Amino acid sequence: MRARVLTTACFTALAAAAVPALAAGGAARVVGNCDRSQVRPATIWISCNDPSFSLQALRWSAFGGPSARATGVVRLESCPSACIPSAVREYPVVLVLTDARRCPDGHDDYRLADLSYDTSARPPGSAAKPPPLVLFCPLTD
Repeated sequence: MRARVLTTACFTALAAAAVPALAAGGAARVVGNCDRSQVRPATIWISCNDPSFSLQALRWSAFGGPSARATGVVRLESCPSACIPSAVREYPVVLVLTDARRCPDGHDDYRLADLSYDTSARPPGSAAKPPPLVLFCPLTD
């Protein structure tokens, strides 16, 4: 019985050590700038044709495993080109990425983004927990 407990404890310790190594190795990526897969990008553009919706100032606490987690801001721009400061709004957000799948560039990219807003600071008309955003593969190889 003691050997079984010791074996289980060793296996658990090895598994715990392997998870950060897997995350550091970039087992999964995300399309940050629309054109290529990236590891821990500071910005993820949700709208590639018009930079009106992006996740910025991302600080990652986990990346590369079955899910990735970051805090940052949702940046909404209500102008088609150069914005004046009053046309840009930013809202604090917690981001969780999941559902990594193979893209044509050969990388497994996270394909779902779950956002959670602070109840006191979120876009007008938005729920604290909006539906997941579907992310895409890079636009170029």
